Amino acid sequence: MTPTEFVEAVTNDRSFGNAKIYVDGDVSLTENNLTSLPEGLTVGGDLVLSGCTGLTALPEGLTVGEDLALNGCTSLTSLPEGLKVGGYLVLDGCTGLTALPEGLTVGGSLVLNGCTS
Repeated sequence: MTPTEFVEAVTNDRSFGNAKIYVDGDVSLTENNLTSLPEGLTVGGDLVLSGCTGLTALPEGLTVGEDLALNGCTSLTSLPEGLKVGGYLVLDGCTGLTALPEGLTVGGSLVLNGCTS
């Protein structure tokens, strides 16, 4: 699936059922009403979620080939166990996040900023 097709599908609340979704490239979702992402999602490039204030959790089985940036996702309370990030993991202003998960794998740096809980 292309990044454009994926962004269009999730912003239009399309159901993916139990399908494993692979997005070939970078995905950027900014300031929308997104509340969830599909289980088993793999993004080959960067995944950037900014201002997704309705997002409370990331899906089980999430794999990001490059960088994962979560900026201002204030309702996010947890990250999935076994989360795999090939590059940097940036958590900026995720004030509801209280802990990092077991089995977290980050290929680059882990950046925490303004995660006050």
